[in-house]
Amino acid sequence: MECSVEAWNSLLVSTCGDLLSAGDLGVVDVSAQFTRELFVGDVRAEASLIRLGVSSVSFRVVIYQEEMAGADITIVLARLADGRTRSTPLSPEQRAALETILEK
Repeated sequence: MECSVEAWNSLLVSTCGDLLSAGDLGVVDVSAQFTRELFVGDVRAEASLIRLGVSSVSFRVVIYQEEMAGADITIVLARLADGRTRSTPLSPEQRAALETILEK
């Protein structure tokens, strides 16, 4: 869903600025659980950082429609090395920025 990408990307940009962008990351896993049917129309998405690994981050995105949760999505992203063929550790500066929004 496009709104889930916008939700975690917006959180990433507002937290890390130029330290880490969506282009530095690759999607390595996505899982979704739908608790009700979602329809074409307005939705609201809330994103939170739920895990900070050595080279990866996990975001939780909850999608609401008519103020009721309809989907709970987990997106795991890995920081990619030059060439985009393998992951590389997050820098200390990236980790410090991300730790400020890590859900406890």
